[in-house]
Amino acid sequence: MNYLLDTHILLWVLGEEDKDGQKLPDTVKTILLNPENTIFYSSINIFETELKRIVRPQENLPSGEELIAFCNDAGFELLRLENKHILAMKTLEKDESVINHKDPYDWLLVAQAKTEKMKFITADSKLKHYIEDCICPI
Repeated sequence: MNYLLDTHILLWVLGEEDKDGQKLPDTVKTILLNPENTIFYSSINIFETELKRIVRPQENLPSGEELIAFCNDAGFELLRLENKHILAMKTLEKDESVINHKDPYDWLLVAQAKTEKMKFITADSKLKHYIEDCICPI
């Protein structure tokens, strides 16, 4: 199975905690350690992290270079943003509870996973309200 990691999941894999002290769940560790799975990270993950480093330097996020090196060392595959991913954002279905969800990083990552027929691993509670088979909430 092919899996795409949400940015916060990728940071958890690096050993980072989120602002609430959450860490990588065991279910994700099992997916990552299964040799039959291919794990992807996106150029969107790098963009999102770099932008957050600029806007909120106090969070001490890893640099884009560090994130890329980690992903390469971990054997993760890069999924580059393509026009078909951008255009697929308009096909995303969600229920009324998140109709105003305005996170372009989420839109792009879900659109990438949907287009490439991958499972998107996320702990984002808003994404469980999307009506997309590609979303793999943890």
